[in-house]
Amino acid sequence: MATEFAVKNIEDQTRELLDGRVQSIRHLVTARLRITEIQAQLENAEREDARLYAAAQRIGWSTHELRELGITEPVQSTRPGKRSAAKTLFMVPGNPVPVSPDEN
Repeated sequence: MATEFAVKNIEDQTRELLDGRVQSIRHLVTARLRITEIQAQLENAEREDARLYAAAQRIGWSTHELRELGITEPVQSTRPGKRSAAKTLFMVPGNPVPVSPDEN
């Protein structure tokens, strides 16, 4: 009887430790997803900015005139290449190695 109690006690302590670890991963994954979302929004905003800047130039505004108005040239993306869903990595349960969605 005392052995069953000891085993149950150890199991409960183990679950508490694991729950804390799982919670930390949940927070980490949520933060990473938020970063990905914000990066996509930034990329969209940069593309729109470049499109509108080019449109202003097409209707006659020069780079010099735009600068005098405080409007600088669009920011050139320093990120290497375009991010695609195929490059996003996911963890497959039971697989310790991250895989791309194509490999699922």
